[in-house]
Amino acid sequence: MNLLSALLKRYWLQLVFILLMAGAFIAGNVWSDRG
Repeated sequence: MNLLSALLKRYWLQLVFILLMAGAFIAGNVWSDRG
């Protein structure tokens, strides 16, 4: 658990960026599927 906490402290910005990119990608797919 301590290792996970250290990793989150070091890489939380990259994790947030990846989540935002994944969310935008999924939203784009859903939007284009709607027409």
